[in-house]
Amino acid sequence: MGEGLLFLLRIIFTVVFFPVVFACAVVFYGHLERYPADYGEFFQWGAYSFVLVFFFVYQFQRMYQGGQAAMTEIFKFLTPLDRTIARVIPVYATVVLVGMYALNKIRDVSAYAHYFLFFAGFFLVMHVLLLARELQEEESSFLKSAYFFRMSVYFVFLSCVVVLLLDLTAWQWTFFDFFTAVVDRARDIYAAAIEKIF
Repeated sequence: MGEGLLFLLRIIFTVVFFPVVFACAVVFYGHLERYPADYGEFFQWGAYSFVLVFFFVYQFQRMYQGGQAAMTEIFKFLTPLDRTIARVIPVYATVVLVGMYALNKIRDVSAYAHYFLFFAGFFLVMHVLLLARELQEEESSFLKSAYFFRMSVYFVFLSCVVVLLLDLTAWQWTFFDFFTAVVDRARDIYAAAIEKIF
């Protein structure tokens, strides 16, 4: 009985939370235009490149697992949250963007920003796709209610983390605008759905 109720609650939450996930994805894509011209374009090229490599060449499973193990080890003092943090923070994309920020503190690397952004996009999509696969493999049920529930939450937090990292590298603060735009877009979807239902 308890397991059935938990299953039902996960499905309900996932359906109710979906407008936030959708809004987050749409707003994130548009939000890339807020950064310098190279940022959005090369970030997207990196993301597309990973998808092509993932499906036709190599799937980076061992690299992903190594990154997860490293992040879990770094945050082991926060057990049992260490695995959750490792899943919310895209380790390789974070290394690339924090590395760009640190190098910019030493000397101007803006001429090479497109390389950093390409690999940030590449590694972010690697993290999202392989996280999705990992969560799917952890659940044996056919409808995968826990997978949809957890992936929805992780995706929203991942998007927020990446916007904060991009703000750091671009030396600007746009996170509040991103957050507000997500809330507004999700609210519009909820309002439209309520209007259709009632």
